[in-house]
Amino acid sequence: MMAWNGMPLRVGSSKGPGVIVLVQANNIAANLFLANNLIDLIASMNVTLAFLHNRTISEHSANCVSALTRNMDTSDCALSDRQRLQLPRGV
Repeated sequence: MMAWNGMPLRVGSSKGPGVIVLVQANNIAANLFLANNLIDLIASMNVTLAFLHNRTISEHSANCVSALTRNMDTSDCALSDRQRLQLPRGV
């Protein structure tokens, strides 16, 4: 399990093993800074970073978080609510 912003997330998804990391920041520059600093920590894993902009996890992204924590496909998370960055294994 990995937690970000206090939300525990299960390892794995319908797309295969990996770690889901929720990053919440006020702008994309801050998100990219956080993502770049996470890469060293999780470089050996398949990772999905879910970027949540100007919203609390419990508020506007409840459906997305629910899908992620149930190891379901994240395609039901509206792209307007978050951007996903897929990092290949070993990046």
